[in-house]
Amino acid sequence: MRAHDVSGVTLAEAGIRCCKHVIRMEMLMQRLWIASSTGLPSDGQPIEFLLDHRDVAIDGTYDHQTFRSRWTGYEVDRVKTWRASQNVATAVEVAL
Repeated sequence: MRAHDVSGVTLAEAGIRCCKHVIRMEMLMQRLWIASSTGLPSDGQPIEFLLDHRDVAIDGTYDHQTFRSRWTGYEVDRVKTWRASQNVATAVEVAL
């Protein structure tokens, strides 16, 4: 005999659904745009960011209070929002 909740779903099935929901929510949260005035990424974190008055995301890395792209670095006050990058290969190598 399998234990069921009120909806007729086994408790194991409900647990799997719950875990899948939590994973989806975590993935969604990772993809949300964060205002740079609200919080900043960790040093070395691969990110996408939007400059003020721009609508095209730039791939890069955050390091030492600077959003770095392949071409140049942007100070925090020039960046409107950022989000964690799905593609680690787009990370910009930072010279120490």
